[in-house]
Amino acid sequence: MEPFVGRQAELDLLAGVVAVAEAGITVVEVVGEPGIGKSRLLHEAGPRAAAHGFTVLTGRAGEFEQELPFGVFQDALAEGFPGSADDSPGGWRALHRAVSAVLTPRTVLVLDDLHWADEASVQLLAHLIRRPPAGPLVLWLAHRPRQLPDKLAAVLHEPWTAPVHRVELTALDYAAAEQLLAGLPLPQRRARYTAAEGNPLYLGILARTAGPHTGAGALLAEFGQLSDRARLVAQAAAVLGDQVEPELVAVAADLTPAQTEAAAAELFTADLLRATGAGARVAFRHPLLRNAVYHSASPLWRAATHGRVAGELARRGAAVGVRAPHIARSAAVGDTQAREELRAAAREALPVAPATAVSWAQAALDLHPEPADELGGELRLELAQALALAGRSAQAWELARALMAEPALRLRATALYAGTSLSFAWAEETTETLYAELRREPDQDDLLTAMIAMHLAVLELSQFKFAEAAEVAALALRRRPAGADCPVRCAALAMLAMTYPQLGRVREAVELLAESTEMFDRISEADHRAFFWIGHAAPIAEIYGHLRLDSGLRRLRQELVVMERTGNITGSAGIHGYCSVGQAAAGQLAQATASAAETLELARLDGATPLLEAALFFQGMVALDCLDLDTLTHAYQQMCALPEQGPEVRRLPLALGIELLRRATDRRGDGLARVIERMGGPALPQLLYRMRLRSYAELAEVGEPGDWADRAEELAEEVLPWSLGFAALARAHTLYRAGELAAALARAEAAAEVFVATGLRLQAGRARMLAGLIHGANGNRPLALSELDSAAAILARCGADRYVELATRHQRRLGRRVPTPTPHTARHSPLGLTSRETQIAQLVARGESNRAIAERLVLSERTVETHLGRIYRKLGVSSRTALAARLPRQ
Repeated sequence: MEPFVGRQAELDLLAGVVAVAEAGITVVEVVGEPGIGKSRLLHEAGPRAAAHGFTVLTGRAGEFEQELPFGVFQDALAEGFPGSADDSPGGWRALHRAVSAVLTPRTVLVLDDLHWADEASVQLLAHLIRRPPAGPLVLWLAHRPRQLPDKLAAVLHEPWTAPVHRVELTALDYAAAEQLLAGLPLPQRRARYTAAEGNPLYLGILARTAGPHTGAGALLAEFGQLSDRARLVAQAAAVLGDQVEPELVAVAADLTPAQTEAAAAELFTADLLRATGAGARVAFRHPLLRNAVYHSASPLWRAATHGRVAGELARRGAAVGVRAPHIARSAAVGDTQAREELRAAAREALPVAPATAVSWAQAALDLHPEPADELGGELRLELAQALALAGRSAQAWELARALMAEPALRLRATALYAGTSLSFAWAEETTETLYAELRREPDQDDLLTAMIAMHLAVLELSQFKFAEAAEVAALALRRRPAGADCPVRCAALAMLAMTYPQLGRVREAVELLAESTEMFDRISEADHRAFFWIGHAAPIAEIYGHLRLDSGLRRLRQELVVMERTGNITGSAGIHGYCSVGQAAAGQLAQATASAAETLELARLDGATPLLEAALFFQGMVALDCLDLDTLTHAYQQMCALPEQGPEVRRLPLALGIELLRRATDRRGDGLARVIERMGGPALPQLLYRMRLRSYAELAEVGEPGDWADRAEELAEEVLPWSLGFAALARAHTLYRAGELAAALARAEAAAEVFVATGLRLQAGRARMLAGLIHGANGNRPLALSELDSAAAILARCGADRYVELATRHQRRLGRRVPTPTPHTARHSPLGLTSRETQIAQLVARGESNRAIAERLVLSERTVETHLGRIYRKLGVSSRTALAARLPRQ
């Protein structure tokens, strides 16, 4: 092995991170180009970590094994890896818990070549970073920066991710490189250094080989010095993987074990193969070397060798998922057995690793000689289903759309087309297509037509067409009669529960929601997963329509597990968004802000305009609850700037929120009246029931002319007690402005009691604040201060910093000396930073510009500058460099 040179500072950094690691997770990225020394640095750092009492576990992703789920974790944890997510009733979450249990405190997990990691490994790693075990756990993650999977890059750069240390390896300088070239005559050293461009891998090879090779050419020059049989064994090992078993190498090379062993000895002497320390397995010295050796063999020989390996694995009883990579690389077009095995591998992978299922479904399709025949259509539909579950909605939508022309596939393809449309394409074309399909099958009562009707209902609701959504949801319900639990019937009941309040049928809506949620709890997880586009309609209706917060959030978290298990970005983004609504209503503003930010990050990663618009909407609505006008305005502006926008009605609730906050801060103008007109007039017919009631109360609060309290009282129903709270609050504001203080106080106190009973803590705090203002206006200073104290306490527990500041200002106006309150989030920050300030500080420390931070967090640049000024003052620094130096001490 070549001497380790030129990386002492990087080695000290890795060891230093381990030495100071505390509870939780610490992440270090080791990045650089191929051959630059990432793997060697991690190898040398391992003993340093062990000297600090840490267990070091190492796994490497393989270039040719990217279809194998959890490959890098299986390599790292070996027998400790708990198996696939489907091996236990708890599925993906159980797998995460099991992996966390294996990663005992004081562990360094080394994951090398992550740019080749399979999607399931990326998903599991992302889950560990977002929800780390107790630790201390240190992650050393090595990758080529330009090839890092988007999902993992997004997680590593999330503002709330634990600080990520970055070690960037560059070319060795000549002084260090000369130590690797010490065996060469002095005149050749500079030429070899230039040829290798300072790359340690190429320098080591050029030091051992003769001839004027380039760095890349030296890989094969070294290989060319071997005997024919040694080259054959090396090529066989390259077919098998980065780490291989000697017995399988003999099968792959079609040699006897003795012949293989003799040739392997030559490879060990030449340092092309090395023992791994994991049983009898051996590995190539470097993945680039394996790549060069693999491609040095002829394609025909490689295909035959993969075939021999697939056959041997079958004889050993290996699972079809293990055999699939070799089957896909060896089977010929028309091989029906191989095609069916790949289909089976796709079905096996679909629930836990849909990206892998896509690979196998595509390979099965490629083996079919007639893709346009009936079987070819089935294979294309299976591929489309895998693409959809993998979150590749655009490709699935296009494929399903084409398959709708096939009579035998039409209904199934249409149902898939409808489902993918929910997240990929705006509704107009899809809505017309689905109505046409339902007209073709007016009397067909089956699952597929019910699914089509249900997807159509969701599309209509997305355009706030409540009557139309209710009509097609009722159709879906008729086509799935009572008597059996069914996800489509459950969703249809939930859709009616969501839409009926807008149509004046509140009591029916409450009854239907109860039936829907009871059925939801009885339906198996497998059925929820099979209908993931509509499977979480019941908890969404609970939160988004009926403000049943505890049970709704609990069920949504269950659905989030299903989405994360399959790595479905679209579904995860939507659920995080609806969670943010429920959390904000429950007065959990820090969690709501984090959920909304997660939604936006996932939507940007997905790239679909409708999903991004929805994420910005959720971001804006949480900002409204936080009284954060800058964030709300910026979210609205970004929605308006999106290409291929949806209907304006989707943006108007944010426009209304902006004008309400402006009016609340004494910014006059007729903007509020214009928005009300754009929303259809004072009835606000395009708002959901709960949003209408809240808006009536807030319009009454800011004194906008109108009969808002009358409208709220007419709309409220006893079966939804919180609706009575908003009606009481609207009336209280109206009476307060009219000077009828006794009646106003009674309504404000009644509203507060209702909101406390129904779990709407933020609204309870606002009602208490109003009660304090009424006492103050009535000249009762002690009671006014007492009510404002109660309001401030409730709002502080919600993390509603701006509302607390507002309560403080009211107290000062009553003559009390009140210190400036410490922001809720700052009480949990060792540096005294708020949650937003912490986010911005971490991004500044990573080198991001104010503009980039503004885009990431949906803020204006001016707001970022304001926050940065506060951060400088709190930390006593005056530059971005000094700020970055402070953060590791948190």
